[in-house]
Amino acid sequence: MVKRLKEMLERLAAELPPGTASLNVYDLPGGQGTVVELRPANPACADFCVHAEDTSDFVDFSFGRATWEFPYERRYRNGGKDIITEIEEMSRAVIAGNCEVRRRPFWATSCIHVGEYTYSVSDLPMFPIPPFGTLRYAPYVENEPSAGGGAGLGGLDCWKGRKYQFQRRSFTAIPKSWVELLYSLARGCRSVI
Repeated sequence: MVKRLKEMLERLAAELPPGTASLNVYDLPGGQGTVVELRPANPACADFCVHAEDTSDFVDFSFGRATWEFPYERRYRNGGKDIITEIEEMSRAVIAGNCEVRRRPFWATSCIHVGEYTYSVSDLPMFPIPPFGTLRYAPYVENEPSAGGGAGLGGLDCWKGRKYQFQRRSFTAIPKSWVELLYSLARGCRSVI
């Protein structure tokens, strides 16, 4: 399984223009498997990795904060496509910029848009620390068409130094003292109001 995943990601990296992304392969200590990651040169693009072990058929696909565990979180559970093909589809969507992270006060949802289907995973709970909104990643190659809408450039510099298109949300209904309470809890302060 590791060999097939490595070959597939090497093929994807070879399809990109030189200097667009780097492919890193490393073994985890203690025989915990191999990680194959594709890191873009552009910080506005999303990086992703695949973790697999030779001794099992379990594969983890990670993008942003989210991890999809195969075979449990597969789209094609009834044998429509094999795991390698499904991971290739997800990888191509991330490369095309068809991915985003939606940050809300107590959770974040990572999404990968593959055609008409959306893979999504939510992380709960999270501290209510701004910025809130939607982080849309840029495609690895700018002239590549992005069917899911992943412009991703311009806006604020945040979240691991990435530039992204940011949609602000207004929380004017929350009393100021409540906002101060949340900020102080997030910063670890003991006295609040």
